[in-house]
Amino acid sequence: MGIFDWFRSPPRIADAAALADFLDTRAAFLTQKSIFDYVRGRSGSYFTMIITEEAFKANLEEGRWKSYPYALSIVAEMAHGVLLPLAGEPVRLATGLREVALDAFDRYPVPAPLGSETWTQSRADLARRVDQVALHPPKPVKDIPIPFAQVFFDNMPIHERLRENDFLQIREQLRINLLSMHRDFTKYADLPALAAAIAPAADETAA
Repeated sequence: MGIFDWFRSPPRIADAAALADFLDTRAAFLTQKSIFDYVRGRSGSYFTMIITEEAFKANLEEGRWKSYPYALSIVAEMAHGVLLPLAGEPVRLATGLREVALDAFDRYPVPAPLGSETWTQSRADLARRVDQVALHPPKPVKDIPIPFAQVFFDNMPIHERLRENDFLQIREQLRINLLSMHRDFTKYADLPALAAAIAPAADETAA
């Protein structure tokens, strides 16, 4: 990347491929920032030593891949709420978002810490969660991560005795980060074009 690229705006999010990129990068960020910020804060001056330990790195890798599909769900639900006023049909929009989320998921081979059976089940669960977004009114963005905060908490690579009082910290961090992603999405997405691409009208689908 050249130095002048730093001053360019990110590309507009206007089609399924660009949305898959957005979901993937933000879900990965949400997962990894939650873990690293928490571990850094919990371990203090020992952080640089802990991250070199093989046991920690193994737990980190497992927790990261366990949490990533849930992070995809969270970011997809945020996108659903933004696009719904333009798409108008929640089920069709959720179906389109499900396919985009699965496209992001399928970019990765089976993570070694999980194995193929667990990874396949994670994919099916991701599809189900995105489909279910259409079954209730859109939530405020800050509330979307709440049902999944326990998963992130449980997947932290810190012994459960040492993190037992830290659930609220992890939950609030997820909420703050998603609000930032919402601002990015509404700023850089071409919302009419994206809604038309992800949830085309019924007459366009039949054509």
